[in-house]
Amino acid sequence: MSEDSAAALKEQGNSEFKAGNYQSAIAFYSRAIQAAPDVATYYGNRSAAWLMIGQTSSQPKAFEACAKDCQSAIAIDPTFMKGYARGVKSMVNTGQFAEAEELLAKGLSALPDNEELQAEKSSLEEVKLKVQEGEALLDKGEFSPAQRVFQEVEGRTGAWAKPKLGQARAELGLGRAPIALRLTLQVINADSNNAEAYWIRGEALNRTDNVDQAKKHLQQALRLNPDLKQCQAAFKRIRAIERHVEAGKEAVAKREFEEAVPCFTAAMEADPDNAILVGKMAIERGNAYLRMKDFENAIADCTTAIQLDNTNTAPYITRSTAHQGLQKFEEAVNDLQQAQEIDSENPVIQDRLKRAQVELRKSKRVNYYALLEVSELATEKDITKAYRKMALQWHPDKHQESEEAKAKAEKIFIQMGEAQEILTDPRKRAMYDEGADKDMIEKQLQMEKAQQEMYGGCCGGRGGGHFH
Repeated sequence: MSEDSAAALKEQGNSEFKAGNYQSAIAFYSRAIQAAPDVATYYGNRSAAWLMIGQTSSQPKAFEACAKDCQSAIAIDPTFMKGYARGVKSMVNTGQFAEAEELLAKGLSALPDNEELQAEKSSLEEVKLKVQEGEALLDKGEFSPAQRVFQEVEGRTGAWAKPKLGQARAELGLGRAPIALRLTLQVINADSNNAEAYWIRGEALNRTDNVDQAKKHLQQALRLNPDLKQCQAAFKRIRAIERHVEAGKEAVAKREFEEAVPCFTAAMEADPDNAILVGKMAIERGNAYLRMKDFENAIADCTTAIQLDNTNTAPYITRSTAHQGLQKFEEAVNDLQQAQEIDSENPVIQDRLKRAQVELRKSKRVNYYALLEVSELATEKDITKAYRKMALQWHPDKHQESEEAKAKAEKIFIQMGEAQEILTDPRKRAMYDEGADKDMIEKQLQMEKAQQEMYGGCCGGRGGGHFH
């Protein structure tokens, strides 16, 4: 094929390039190169098409092809400036800074006064400094500024995976694992052999409680790069957490709650930035503390879990039980009401809430059993005997030493009379045990009496009325 034919093919390629048909342009430039393999311009034109494909599709292979064509053009014509400029751009886009610097040095040696190459050198140095700045910010845990730095680098380098993965690491540090998953998937779709992308994606999957997939991604990263230390550490950490959790649950199953607590603690401490893990372990440890009757620590752990995820009913239920253990019945009812708002159809929550409300009412009235110093299982005979004994002790005539002492005795004496009246009447006692106080019992009995009078006893009576 003649040189004229090669030139014609180049012109056809130029037309396709201007129309944005870069693959078609590459085909024409390739035919021109076959016809005239010693013309630097043809390689240069094809490199421009590869560069455009790389910039529009973020394909690393397109940048690699561009760099290869630039090297070919420069080999033919060492003063071919566009070969140096495009070659540097393509190398920067794939993170090949050392190769880009070497090519720039060669270009500036051949064309020392070329302003475009001088500008490329300055740009390359700025990008390197920005990458170093981003890495330093990540190491210091300053994730928001690190994210901004890597976002800026990505805007200047295009397809290079490094800034996108830097952003993914920053997003993980900010607790935004779903964004890290999206960014790492973009990298893997463009380059399925990027070990660092699999490592960071594995970390992100772990933060979203997808542990099995996390381990698979970490294992893939290690297959691609067995020496990736951060990935080695991540995989070991996940396995260690699994062992701690398993040991903790085994201890709970054996009712060895004191042994379970340090297991769940170790799991939390192994990955303190993993909010889902910490929340789950706080619930497990809180339950263990509850079984140990360590109510304060149970409440603290449940509060931590709620702060991390306020849509889970489990910590509200456990914290409610712990509050009841501390006789904090209002707090217990509040917790169960919040749990019911989350899951209004749950019968377990409904039942617990009713019982907690009963205990709350009980806590606000006089405890007749405690007043007479008898148990809640005391018989009528036990109650009458206790009343007589306590009535002698608290008769106002025996407390005349001061007005204050007399008033106190009179109050207790009256309450003991109420206690004896209510606890020796089976119907009244049943209502009292359900949480009713003296006034509520009287109102309920009056209502039942009115119903009997109105309906001739067909409604109400001893079977009517419950206090919830």
